Amino acid sequence: MGTDIENIMANPIGQPMTTIILNSLGKKGTLVVWSLIVFVRCMTACSRQVFAFSRDGALPGSSYLYRINKHTGTPVNCVCFAACLASLLGLLVFAGSIATSALFSLSVTGQYIAYIIPISSRFLGGEKWTPGLFNLGVMGRPIAYVAVL
Repeated sequence: MGTDIENIMANPIGQPMTTIILNSLGKKGTLVVWSLIVFVRCMTACSRQVFAFSRDGALPGSSYLYRINKHTGTPVNCVCFAACLASLLGLLVFAGSIATSALFSLSVTGQYIAYIIPISSRFLGGEKWTPGLFNLGVMGRPIAYVAVL
């Protein structure tokens, strides 16, 4: 890491952790390590979402995906599913820049839709809603409208 904390914090990269890795491993080493960090972080987030959706029965094969590995105590099936799906989507990179741009646009749009559906369902579901321990009270409806918009 070195002792020059001011330069680490003021580096134009804007990421102190990346700067520390760059100072230690050089450019190629940093690309390898940082790519691994980003991949693991994305896989963690994706597998958590797959686990939550499969817990609620919202994915095909949810009963298989939702199983917890007895040895590790983790949702290994969700992680493997997320990794395979990500790998398949990653193959679109070989189709060219237009396919890559479409993939990123689709992922942003899909994420917005994934947020809109449960918010809208709360008000459009037709069933009586019972508030939980945390709720927004009278501000719930206006905040939901803003969130959906």
